[in-house]
Amino acid sequence: MEIALQNTPSKQRNIFKQMLPLYIGNLLQWSVFWYTLEKLFLLKIGFDAGSVGLCIAIYSATALIMEVPSGILADRWSRKGTLALGNICLLIGTIIAAISTNVDTYLISSVFWGIYIAMNSGTFEAIVYDLLLEKNGNADSYEKEYNKLDIACSIGLVAGALGGGIIGQYLGLRETYWLSIPAIILSTIFFWKFKEPKIHKAGQDSSLMLHVKTTFESVFQKKQLVQLLISLIFISLVWLIVSDINQLWLAALMTPVVLYGPAQVLSSCAYGLGSFFARFVKSKQRVLVSMFVVLVCLIIIIFIHNIWVNIIAEFITLLIAYGISVVLTHELNDNLPSKVRAGSSSAIGALKRLLTIPVVLLFGYIANNSDVFKAGWLFVIILIIAIISRYLMKPATKMEAQND
Repeated sequence: MEIALQNTPSKQRNIFKQMLPLYIGNLLQWSVFWYTLEKLFLLKIGFDAGSVGLCIAIYSATALIMEVPSGILADRWSRKGTLALGNICLLIGTIIAAISTNVDTYLISSVFWGIYIAMNSGTFEAIVYDLLLEKNGNADSYEKEYNKLDIACSIGLVAGALGGGIIGQYLGLRETYWLSIPAIILSTIFFWKFKEPKIHKAGQDSSLMLHVKTTFESVFQKKQLVQLLISLIFISLVWLIVSDINQLWLAALMTPVVLYGPAQVLSSCAYGLGSFFARFVKSKQRVLVSMFVVLVCLIIIIFIHNIWVNIIAEFITLLIAYGISVVLTHELNDNLPSKVRAGSSSAIGALKRLLTIPVVLLFGYIANNSDVFKAGWLFVIILIIAIISRYLMKPATKMEAQND
């Protein structure tokens, strides 16, 4: 009877009501017009494939440095406050990018983008997981609830993509940056209005150093978790980097500017649809099959140089890879104490960034000396590592809802 009462309609309504400011804030946060045409703007002010890779490496390095401090800040201070600080960095970065006329100036904006990414990394996941623990006593519906955040993200990305395409076509590429500022400010306000769960405050270590020690021990203390981490990090690298460089593939295919909007719309839908897809691939076998589908899509991108085939293959790659990452993140959170959940997730994010830097630099090098499609073999190799790790992984012991 107790289990039946945990997911009553009234509880679901209460969760939705509490999460509503976060949904709206997330939608507005991703309603950024310049995402759609950023790579075109970069090429216009003097970037090439190598310097695009350098730009990604710089914000990845910044995020790497800030990942763990931002996660510990979220655990010890405020998770909604960390999101708000991240938005302020996004705002500053957008303004710097808007006034950039050369590579060097734009690279400065990428530093603020990196801080913004770090502030968001692991924070939303920790909020959703802990809210479910606080309200229901378990996080069994994690994929379902997190999917709502991703739907908000996708709606925002679609709106930004459509708006960005129109603004870029009729007003100019630089205007996509200036006109993104109001949504970022409104998003910050909604994040601050959110009433965050407090379960992570229970039993929190008074010593900062002890908190840091507990954070890293929680992630690396079990062999099964390390195997899970390898699979999670490498599948995340695929969708993370592909979502960043996919416009270079479109540019190489001489895609008309007007098609960048629809292409970005399709890619944007991958997040909401991906986390919905996650509900149906929780078993080890289904995850492995899904990974092989992504592998096929990446090979299609490398060999078939057709605009629409490329766009669809990118969409499927992002959708499935993101969905798998949601499933693996749930598995990881099942084995982390609430008091270090955001910090531990940020430590994992730091590992992603650490690997992202050499991968994007190598991608840029191969792309400049060969072509952007042959550089796609890097993602095939990364995905094969994720598949092997998932195949070898044994189920980890679930310790959901522990706060010790």
